[in-house]
Amino acid sequence: TTIIKLTLWPIQNKANRSMRQMAALSPKVQELRDKYKDDPTRMNQEMMKLYKQYGINPVGGCLPMMIQIPIFFGLFKMLGQAVELRNAKFLWVKDLSQPDTVAHLPLLGWPINIIPLCMAATQIWLMAMTPKTGDSTQRRVMMFTPLIFLFICYNFAAALALYYTAQNLFSILQFYQNKRQPPPTLEKVAPAGKRKR
Repeated sequence: TTIIKLTLWPIQNKANRSMRQMAALSPKVQELRDKYKDDPTRMNQEMMKLYKQYGINPVGGCLPMMIQIPIFFGLFKMLGQAVELRNAKFLWVKDLSQPDTVAHLPLLGWPINIIPLCMAATQIWLMAMTPKTGDSTQRRVMMFTPLIFLFICYNFAAALALYYTAQNLFSILQFYQNKRQPPPTLEKVAPAGKRKR
């Protein structure tokens, strides 16, 4: 987890900066939404022009999440076959290759797995700290991410949910570190033909 997080640290910093720029630009985005609410095509064109004008990639904040998807599936496959995790203990977990069931709900019999719940809670905490952007599609994707990961990890090896919980805690730490930096300034980018050499 530490090695992967340190490798992704610069990319995450850039994504955090992009999200903060999007949040700073959101009043202008809202103006465009209000102005072109009856013409979605024109609204999207004007929004893309605005992003280009300020040199902002509207999906830049999603990049670390996209990079982590292949890592997630790689871990998912590897953990399903890892013999080393069998009977490996961590805190209350007796076997990291199995779900960390601590009890069952009365009457229903559903398992209560703590680590996947902690993973979802840290993802929600991280999302609550993230600056809100004007991009509603990005917000919707981010909103469902904890539920999707909870569904996938709930009855799987506890090691996978433990990895993502640690990843989320590192991201929260990184967010607080980035928050101490001065807010980004919005500067218009010069068109390609007018750039100084």
